[in-house]
Amino acid sequence: MSDLRPEGIEVELGGKKHRLLFTLSVIDGIQSRLGKGIFDAMDHIAEAAEGDMEHETLKAFCAIMAILLNGGETGPLTENGVARLVTKDSYRPMAWAVMAAFGLSLPEPEEEDEEDEEEEGDEDGPKVPAGR
Repeated sequence: MSDLRPEGIEVELGGKKHRLLFTLSVIDGIQSRLGKGIFDAMDHIAEAAEGDMEHETLKAFCAIMAILLNGGETGPLTENGVARLVTKDSYRPMAWAVMAAFGLSLPEPEEEDEEDEEEEGDEDGPKVPAGR
């Protein structure tokens, strides 16, 4: 059975501990703010983790961090506030933490049991006699 209550990743930012957790509210906030799907938005985080400091990557990183840190709600941490707290040295580790939180926030798919496969029948489906 998959764990349906992920805990996220704890990070320290600005001397405070925060928990990064991708809830539906966070995912919706990120998609709305960036105008793209969550996987496309996460490309910016992957670029940040690799050290990319282009304007678009930095802006997306700060937006995603603010939404994550505020739990998907309007909160005290703005994009500019995040930009003031994240340093050149903490930028990449913070991006890696976001990627880890994203991966941990997705429940693992359950594997099919052999019993389920046997109940499904063969690929052609059940045999029905002609004329019925």
